[in-house]
Amino acid sequence: MRLQDNINFTTLQWVKPELDETLGVARQALEAYVDNPGDRDVMRSCADSLHQVQGTLRMVELYGAAMVAEEMETLAISLLEEHVAQREEAYAALMRGLMQLPDYLERLSSGHRDVPVVLLPLLNELRASREQEALSESALFTPNLDAPLPPQAPAASSGDAAQHRGEIAELRLRFQQQLLAWFRGQGTQQQLAGMRNTLHAIAARCATVPGRRLWWIAAGVLEGLDQGVLKSHAAEVRQLIGKVDRSIRQLIEHGEESLRDSDADDLARKLLYIVAQAKQRSPQMTLLAQTYGLEGLLPDAGELEHARGSMAGHNRALLDSVSRALKDDLLRVKDALDLFLRQQDADPARLAEQTEVLDRVGDTLGMLALAVPRRVVTEQRRVLADIANRVRPADEETLLDVAGALLYVEASLDDHIESLGAEGGQAEEAPATLLPRSEARHILATLMHEAIANTGKVKDAIVAFVESGWQHVQLADAPALMDEVAGAMRMLSSPRPGQIAEGIGRFIGNELLADKCVPTSVQMDQLADALAALEYYLEAAREHRGGLEHILDVAEHGLGELGYWPPPAARAASEAAEVVPVAAPVTTEPALSETVSLAHGQDSSALFIGDNDMPPAAAHDVGGLHLVETEALAPPASAGDESGEVDDWVEIEEEVVEQAPAVDPLAADAGFQAGTDGIDDEIREIFLEEMQEEITNLQAGEKAWLADPERLASLTPIRRSFHTLKGSGRLVGARVLGEFSWKVEDMLNRVLDGSIQPHEGVQALVRHAIAALPQLLTALEGNGTPDAPFSAIMETAERLGKGQDTARVEELVGAMHTVRRMVKRRVPRAQIAANAIPAARLAGG
Repeated sequence: MRLQDNINFTTLQWVKPELDETLGVARQALEAYVDNPGDRDVMRSCADSLHQVQGTLRMVELYGAAMVAEEMETLAISLLEEHVAQREEAYAALMRGLMQLPDYLERLSSGHRDVPVVLLPLLNELRASREQEALSESALFTPNLDAPLPPQAPAASSGDAAQHRGEIAELRLRFQQQLLAWFRGQGTQQQLAGMRNTLHAIAARCATVPGRRLWWIAAGVLEGLDQGVLKSHAAEVRQLIGKVDRSIRQLIEHGEESLRDSDADDLARKLLYIVAQAKQRSPQMTLLAQTYGLEGLLPDAGELEHARGSMAGHNRALLDSVSRALKDDLLRVKDALDLFLRQQDADPARLAEQTEVLDRVGDTLGMLALAVPRRVVTEQRRVLADIANRVRPADEETLLDVAGALLYVEASLDDHIESLGAEGGQAEEAPATLLPRSEARHILATLMHEAIANTGKVKDAIVAFVESGWQHVQLADAPALMDEVAGAMRMLSSPRPGQIAEGIGRFIGNELLADKCVPTSVQMDQLADALAALEYYLEAAREHRGGLEHILDVAEHGLGELGYWPPPAARAASEAAEVVPVAAPVTTEPALSETVSLAHGQDSSALFIGDNDMPPAAAHDVGGLHLVETEALAPPASAGDESGEVDDWVEIEEEVVEQAPAVDPLAADAGFQAGTDGIDDEIREIFLEEMQEEITNLQAGEKAWLADPERLASLTPIRRSFHTLKGSGRLVGARVLGEFSWKVEDMLNRVLDGSIQPHEGVQALVRHAIAALPQLLTALEGNGTPDAPFSAIMETAERLGKGQDTARVEELVGAMHTVRRMVKRRVPRAQIAANAIPAARLAGG
C-alpha cells in the first residue's frame, strides 16, 4: 500500500523541521538576490534548496506539494538564466510560494488530510510567471493507476502481439468513424455504445495493465454519458474522448509499454476525475470508483474550506522570524530619527537611507497581505522622502509623528500576524469587545502551562504518598488539582482529556482519600499510565503536535482497569473507613476480609488491601512514579488469640540497607516498547537513522559549545537535538530515550533562559548525556544491554535544573548501588520498652 493511501504523518513530522529550515534558507537567498541581482550564487543556492525540498516531499509521497516545489525551482532557474520577462511579478510569486508551502505542510503535520487542490492557485501563479499554460484541478488528482483491473474488465490477451497490433489498427479505424459520427450528432446512443464495444475489444487485445486501463476507463465514462449521469460534464468528456484516438495510435506504433507514464496516464486521470466528481454513477462508473478508490480522493466541502483557510494563514515559526525582522527594521528607523533630532544642523538627506528600509518593510507587509500597516508605513516613507528631498521641513513635530506611527505599527504587528490564520479573513474586523488574538493566545498558553504544572504536582504527591509509607495526607490536594486541569481542558474545548483528568482525581479522592486504602502495585501501574499519558498529551498539545488520540487511549485504558472510566461522581470520606493510628495499641487483630475495600462491586482481589496487610511489592518505576518496597510481618500466634485477647503489639518501621545490581534499572527497558500502535519496522528504521544523525550533530555541537560555554547560541542546537530525540522517541515507542532526552532538554532550557549558569556541572552533564546516546542507539537496534548510568544522568539533570549546582553524575552512580528501604513489622511493646530495637521508629510516630 502506498503511503498516500493511508498517510502516516509521523514521517512528515520527522522531516518537517528540516523542510522548514531549507525553505527558510531558500527565502533568505531569494531576498539577497532581489537586493543584489548580480550575485548569482545566492540564486543558485535558492534553486538547490528547492530541489532538496522537492525530493523530500516526493519521498513522503506528498505529490501536490512536491509539484509546487518543482515549479518554484524551475522559476528560480528561469530567473537565474534571465528567461523571465516580468521579474518583479516572478519574485513576488516565488516569495509567496516560499511562505505558503510551510503553511500547507504545517496543516498536514497537525493530522489533517492532504488536499493538494488548494495548492492549484499558487501552482498556476508560478507557471504564469514563466508564461506557461495553467493546470486544471485534475492535474493534482492522483489515483493509483497501478491497481489491478477487476474480473469484470476485458481479460488480458495471451496471443500473438503482432497479430493483435494489426487487429487494433482495424479497430482504430472503426473507432474514428464512430467518433466522427458522434461529433456530428448522428445516432448518439448508437455511436456511444459502438465506441464502448470498440474500446473493450482493444483492451481485450492488450496483455498489460498500462495497455488496457485507458480503454476500460474511457468505456466506463462513455457508459455514464450514455445513461445521462454525466450531462454536466458532456463537453469535457467529448474533448477527452477525442484525445483517446491519439493514444490508440501510440499503442499501435510503439506498443503497450509506451503508454506507461505518458499522456495516456494523464488522460486516464482526467477521466477518473470526472467519475470522482459525479453525484450519480452508472454500474461501470461505480466499478471504476471501487477499483481506484475514488471515494477517498476528493475532499468534502468542509475539508476543502478548512484547507483553503489554512493557506490564508502562515507558518508560525516563519511568521515569527518575519515579525522579528520587521521589528528590527522599524527599530532601526526610530533610532535614526531619534539621533537626527538630537543633533543640531543635521543633514535631512541622511534620512533617505531610512526610506529604503521602510520600502522593504512595506513590501514585506504587502506580501503578507497586511494592507492597513502597509498603508501606514508607506505614508511615513513618503513623509521621510519629502524631508530628505527638502520638500518638507524637518521639524520636530513631523518627525515625532512619523516615529509615533511606526511605533503603532510595531505594537500592533503581533496582532496583525495572528490575524493571518483567521478563516475567511475576518480577523481584522473582530468586535472590539473581544480580546486581541495575541493576548488570547497568551492566556491559553498560560492555561496550558498551569494544567501541566498541576499534573506535575499530582505526580509529586503520589511519589510522596508512596515514599512516606502510604500516608494519605500527602494526596490531600490532588483531587482539586485534577479538577482544575479538567476545567482548563473544558475551557479549551477538549472534553476528553478533561474527563481523564477528572477520572484520575476521582480515583485518588474516592479510593485513596475517602476509603483510606493502599493500592496494589498493579493499580499503581495503571494510575501511573493514566497520569503519564495525560501529562504527555498536555505537553504535545502545548507544542501543537498532532496525532494525540492514541495517547488518550492509553489513559482511558488505565482508568478503565481501575474502574474509573468513565469517571464516577466524587464521594465524601467515610467514617467507617477511618484508619486507627498505627502507633496506638491494637486491641483486636482485624481479619483480611475486614481490611479489604470493595469498589463498584468488583472482586476484592483486584482492588485495595488494607494498610496492615500490604503484600510484598517489588520496587519499580512507572512513568516517573518511584515506588518503595514494603513488607508486613504477621504477629506470632499466642494463646490469647483464641479468647479474643492479644498481646500489646505495636507496628514499627526500620531501615534496611541492601546492595542493588550494578546495572542501571532503565537498561532493561532501553529498547522499543512492544505493541506501540501505528509504528512499523520501516518507520523505526527511519527513526534510527535520524537518531544517528542527531548523535553526530550533538558530538559536533558539544565541541563547539565547550570551546566557549558562555556562548549560549552554541548550546541551542544541542537543546534542539535533545528535543527532537524526545519527541521522536516517544512517538516510536522508545520510552527510555524519550524520558532521558526530556530531562536533559529541560535542564538546558533552564540554562538558556538564564535560570542557571552553564557551570562545570552543566558541562559535565552534557558530556555524560551525549556519551550515553550511542549505547541507547545500540539497545534500540537490538544489539545488547547498555551499561551507561541513565538514571543517574536523568536525576543529575533534574537536580541541576532546580539549582543544585553541586549535583554530579559520579556521586549518584555510586549511590545507585546501595538501596535503603523502610520495612514495617510488628513487635511487642515490651521489647521497645527494653530498648531491644534501638534503631527502629514507630511507624506512626
